[in-house]
Amino acid sequence: MFNYSAILLYQLYHKMQKNKVLNVFFIYFALLYGYYIDDYETENDKMLIRWVTESDLPSWYVLASEVSELFQHPDDMGEELRSGNRGKGAVGRYEMLTAVDYMSGKNMGFICFSRSNNEVTWFAVSEQYRGKGAGDRLLKTALSQLDTGKDITVCTFCEDYPQGTAARALYRKHGFTIEKPTTHNDLPRSE
Repeated sequence: MFNYSAILLYQLYHKMQKNKVLNVFFIYFALLYGYYIDDYETENDKMLIRWVTESDLPSWYVLASEVSELFQHPDDMGEELRSGNRGKGAVGRYEMLTAVDYMSGKNMGFICFSRSNNEVTWFAVSEQYRGKGAGDRLLKTALSQLDTGKDITVCTFCEDYPQGTAARALYRKHGFTIEKPTTHNDLPRSE
């Protein structure tokens, strides 16, 4: 469903940027209602990074289904998440972000993290939006929510998995290093 309120908030925000008092009020209002975390504008793309709401979860399930094969998940990951009613806890704890395309109102990608474990727990961008900066912006925003004074962990693809090259490069760009091999869902991964 097209999120008109987020689009209107975006337009209002850009009109108010010149007035510092109104800008502070806007950010407070948007944070209060869960719409605004950060916005980004490049030459061709405009996106909003915001907290996920329960109405976004169906889009997350669709994306999870889309990336099931890439993640080497044995089943339909989206259906598994949907049937387990997953995501509501992360939404309630404000530990899940989405990048929203301003033009279409569609969710471009999602990232989940755990403040208590200081880790990124789930991260993907829809294939049609890859290479447009959504992943970089989601990761940057999520990292700002974690304790950068301590180690932040993420479980990602091993070096010998070519489909994980872009993900590993993005993590390296943000300062992550490979510390040890591990397994996740009985698959080899790097932590």
